[in-house]
Amino acid sequence: MKQIIFITLIFIFLCSSSSSQTAFDSQLKLKNNSADKSKLKKADSPMFALSVFLIIVTVNPIIEYEDKKIHFGITRELTLGFGKNSPVRLSFEYSYIFKSGDRSRFRASAKYDFLSKLSHSEWISTRWFASIGGGYFRDKTGEGVFPEFSAGFRVGDSNFIFQPYAKLRHTFMLTKDKPGITDFSIGAIIGHSFF
Repeated sequence: MKQIIFITLIFIFLCSSSSSQTAFDSQLKLKNNSADKSKLKKADSPMFALSVFLIIVTVNPIIEYEDKKIHFGITRELTLGFGKNSPVRLSFEYSYIFKSGDRSRFRASAKYDFLSKLSHSEWISTRWFASIGGGYFRDKTGEGVFPEFSAGFRVGDSNFIFQPYAKLRHTFMLTKDKPGITDFSIGAIIGHSFF
C-alpha cells in the first residue's frame, strides 16, 4: 500500500511541476505582450483541471467518524451495472484509513440508481443520478452492514460506467462492543455494464 501512495504522490508532483514549467515558459514568451496574458490563464486552466480530475479518479478521499474521532483515508470502488442504462449495480470497495489499528476496510454492496434523462452535448453525454443502496462491511476486527446514499452524474454511453459522486453512509457494526462508522467520500466510480 505504501508503494501505491508513493506512486500517486510522484504522479501528483510530476503533473504539478509540468504545469508550472508550462506556465513559466509561456510567461517568458508573453512578457512584453500584455494583450496575450489572458490567453496564458486560459491555457493553464485545462492542465490544472486535468490534474485535479486525474487525482480524484485515481484516489478518492474519504473522511470517517468513528468512536468520536475523525480519520482520513483513500478509497477505490469498482462496480458492475445490470439492466438497460445499468440502474442496478453491484460494487466492491477497498478503503485505507490513516490511523493506528484497523486500517483496511472492505465493502460489497448492491445499489439502485435513479437516473435523469440523457443530456447530449458536442463532446459527451451525461445524466444526473441519485443512488440508494446497502451492503456488507468487513475489517480485521469486525463486520457490519450499512445503508448509503450517493449523488453525482454519469458520463458516457450505457456500456461504460464513469460516475463522479459524493457519498454518505453509516455502518452498523454487528461485532459486539465495536462502534458504528459514519463516512463521507467524493470521487469517481469506474465500471462496466452487462446486459
